[in-house]
Amino acid sequence: MPAPAWLNKYAPGSWQAGAKRPRFWLSTTVLVFVTDFWHFADSLYLTAYLVGAMMLGAALASESYQVWALAILAVKAGGGGVFEGSYFLFRIKK
Repeated sequence: MPAPAWLNKYAPGSWQAGAKRPRFWLSTTVLVFVTDFWHFADSLYLTAYLVGAMMLGAALASESYQVWALAILAVKAGGGGVFEGSYFLFRIKK
């Protein structure tokens, strides 16, 4: 069985030895998106989510608080739905 992809953040063998060392500078924080596809896809997802939220905010800038509350609920429900659907389809089944 191949090693989990998230281990790519750490120097080979350091996780198993109990002394986690980053594989390269900032590989466990800012540059984690280059270590494996999961973190790359998560980075794209979060960036799209934030851009969408900013666009929604710009569109609703002059609206009342009720419209804002409904928009926040819709964004939360949409994001949660996408996450749950993706998790159901792509999770590793044992």
